[in-house]
Order: sequence, then C-alpha cells, then structure tokens
Amino acid sequence: MNRFLYPSRTFARRRVQSSPQKILGKVLVGTADPRLRRRLSRFLRRWADTVECCLAGRECFEMAMNALSEGEPFDLILVDTDLPVLDAYSVTSLLRDNDYPATIISFSGDYFPMYELESEEAGCNGHLHTDTIEQTLPGFFAYESAVNS
Repeated sequence: MNRFLYPSRTFARRRVQSSPQKILGKVLVGTADPRLRRRLSRFLRRWADTVECCLAGRECFEMAMNALSEGEPFDLILVDTDLPVLDAYSVTSLLRDNDYPATIISFSGDYFPMYELESEEAGCNGHLHTDTIEQTLPGFFAYESAVNS
C-alpha cells in the first residue's frame, strides 16, 4: 500500500486538528460556472460560517442588499466578471453606491492587468484569477484578522 495515496489516521487527524478557524461570518459567491461554484463553496466553508451562492449579477446584488436590510451583511463577496445580466464591476458599483460595507473581490478565468484597474475603479478590494483563489485568500484572511484584532 502506498502511504502517499493512503495517509495514516494519525496524519489525517493532524490535518483535521490544524484546519483553519472560521474567521468570516457570511460569504456570497457569484458565478454562473457550477464547478467553480462548488469548488469555491467547499473551500470557503472552512473559513466562513455561511456560504451562499448566486448565478447572476442581479441576483448577487439583490441577495447582498437583502442581507444588509436584515442587519446581517456579507463579510466577503466574490464576484465573477463573467456573470450574466450584471458583471462584477456593475454589481460592485451598485453595492458601493449603496454604501455596502463588505470586502468585494472580483475574479475571472483570464488575467490581464486592466482587470485590476477596472476592479479598483468599480470599488472592488481586489481581483483574482480563478486558479489562484485558494492560494491567495488565506493570506488575505490572515491579514484581515490581524488588522481587525
């Protein structure tokens, strides 16, 4: 039996015990891609109490505003630049026009420097490539928790 394919129970137990703390309350993921939605939801559930998903930009905006009106806004909103109806930049602009307090990060499958500029102009806190989200967000979470503590 190959121990790299079948880790010992001790190793598995150590991995579970060293899982990250949940430092976020609510997270909203807006993407029309079902695989990416599942992947990000699974990843973010390790960091957040609640992860909600939406398929379109208008739905993303409405869910965020409903949460704000209920007094429980999202802590983090991840928005795909390829959302139907409203893209990430339009959603972010609308949310910022309504003084939405959450951290908003846009992401896309392609990466061009102009995406960062467009994200910044719309009011996003950053722009990520879909392939680097899982590697980049933990550092962002660590920075945010250090700043807020």
